[in-house]
Amino acid sequence: MIFRVMLAELRKARFKKRFWILAIIMGVLVPLLQVLTAYFVTRSVDGSSLDSGGNISSAIAQQAATAYSLTRNFLGAALPFFVLPISAIVGSFLIGEERGYKMWKVILVAQPNRPGVLTGKFLAGLVLLSILILSAALSSALIGFLANAVLFQIPLEGDWGTLLPLLLLQCVVVAAPLALSMLLSSLIASPAMSL
Repeated sequence: MIFRVMLAELRKARFKKRFWILAIIMGVLVPLLQVLTAYFVTRSVDGSSLDSGGNISSAIAQQAATAYSLTRNFLGAALPFFVLPISAIVGSFLIGEERGYKMWKVILVAQPNRPGVLTGKFLAGLVLLSILILSAALSSALIGFLANAVLFQIPLEGDWGTLLPLLLLQCVVVAAPLALSMLLSSLIASPAMSL
């Protein structure tokens, strides 16, 4: 029962544009903006009296445009900015759309197991948020590898062993804002108002 509800919600989410737009913003636009900023800053500093040995431009590129630094910066700076909005959007999608279309009562009484329906929706939300987070982190790493190969050519280094468990932990931590979003969406009939 729970698994069927979860699969149904994931199938439904696959066709929603909002999730594709969020994935593009988090996984492509944010890292590209960071790489372009690092590129222009390193080019403006490189060869100037401030950076006679090239150490400053290399440090900027190392901290802002490698695969590890882009993934780390996504986890430490961009993801905290996106956690609440994406949790609200997912919670509103799972609960608020059906409530807004007056289908909520029909869905909850269609199956005799109301907690099973809600649990399936919640687990589907966790899977959706985890996919968004992990795909954005993977995209950041790939953009960092490409940027380093094309623009910077600096040595790759980083503590991936520490970063990967933190990414997985973030996939669990989003359960709290998702639960709050689902609660607000169930209390407020309008999806826009619950957001």
